[in-house]
Amino acid sequence: MSTGGPPDFRFTADWPDVSKEASFAALVDLPVLLRELYTKAPIEEIYAGVRPDYLKYIDEYRAAVLAQVAKVMAYCRTSALSAADSREAPHAVVIPNLLQSFSRSFGFILNNTFDSIEGPQAKIGYNPHEFVHGLTNSMSYDPRYKALQQPAEPLFELAKKQPDVGDVANLQNFLDENLVRAISLKYRDNGDPARSQRLQETMMEEYRSGYTLEPFFYEQLSEYEKSNEPLSEYYPTILRRLNVKYELARWEQTTKTLSK
Repeated sequence: MSTGGPPDFRFTADWPDVSKEASFAALVDLPVLLRELYTKAPIEEIYAGVRPDYLKYIDEYRAAVLAQVAKVMAYCRTSALSAADSREAPHAVVIPNLLQSFSRSFGFILNNTFDSIEGPQAKIGYNPHEFVHGLTNSMSYDPRYKALQQPAEPLFELAKKQPDVGDVANLQNFLDENLVRAISLKYRDNGDPARSQRLQETMMEEYRSGYTLEPFFYEQLSEYEKSNEPLSEYYPTILRRLNVKYELARWEQTTKTLSK
C-alpha cells in the first residue's frame, strides 16, 4: 500500500514514515520481488478472469460491512476510530480479499487509516472484531489507565500459560483483545433468550481457551448499556470494578468443572 503499484512498484513518498516501523522496514526488498513476479507471471490475464466475481463479492460484502460497523459504533457510542497512540484515525477501509485465508482477517492502522483485510466466507457477513480494535485502542493503550490496568497482571500471567490463547504480547494488548472479543459478541445481543444463550456460550468457549478477562468485560458491558456514557469515558469505571481474586477463583472453578 506504500508502493505506486504495477509495473514498477516503487515506494511512494509515504515510505520513509512507514519504514520507521521495523515490521514494515523488513519489506524493503518487496518491490523488487513484485516487479519480478509481475514480469514473469500473467497477472493481468489471471485477474481479468476472476474480476467479475470479485466485484460482485465486494458489492455483496459492502452492505454487510456497513450494517455491522454502524451497529458496533452505535453500541460504543462513538463516531470516530482511534489509533493506539490515542490519535483519531479518521478513515476506515475494509478490503474483502479472496486470496486471504478462509474466514480469517487482520487489521492495522497506517497513515491514520484503519485497514481491515477480510478473507472469503461461505456466507456473506462481517465479524467486526478487527474494526472494534480501531474503536478500543485509544482506551486500552492510554497511559492514563496503566495504574488501573495493573491489577489485571495476574490474569494476564495466567493467560500466557494457556496453549490456545494468542495476543499476549503485553498487558495492554491482552486487555484490548479481551474487551474486543466481549464487545464483538455483546453488541449482537438483542434480548432474544436463544440468541443471548448462544452468545454467552461462545464467550465461554473463548474464555476457556485462555481469555481470562472476557467474562468480566462481557458482564461489565451489561452495566455499561444502562449508562449514557460513551464507552471511551466509561472504560475506567469498568477497570475499577475488577476483582482479581474473584476472577482467579472463577477460572479455577471453571477449569475444575471441565476436568471432571
